[in-house]
Amino acid sequence: MRRNDKPNVVDLGPLRALAGEPPATLMAQVRNAWPDIVAALKAGHSLKTVHQRLEEGGFRISYRTLVGYVNRIRATEDLPENEDSPSD
Repeated sequence: MRRNDKPNVVDLGPLRALAGEPPATLMAQVRNAWPDIVAALKAGHSLKTVHQRLEEGGFRISYRTLVGYVNRIRATEDLPENEDSPSD
């Protein structure tokens, strides 16, 4: 404790408010949208179409940047084993 032995009162309101705010960086925004991006890709849509829809919704990102971010996210995810690959 501090010199006056009073507990430190902390206002967590500003921290809690972050959960309702959009992320500041494009990468964080792509991560935030990732479940919807994956769902669209699994439904058979191209990343180009996903990009167009993101732009229609107000998400300003170049296609090239989106491709780079998608590749970075994919590289960090646990990828399922490819059923077509030979097993040892």
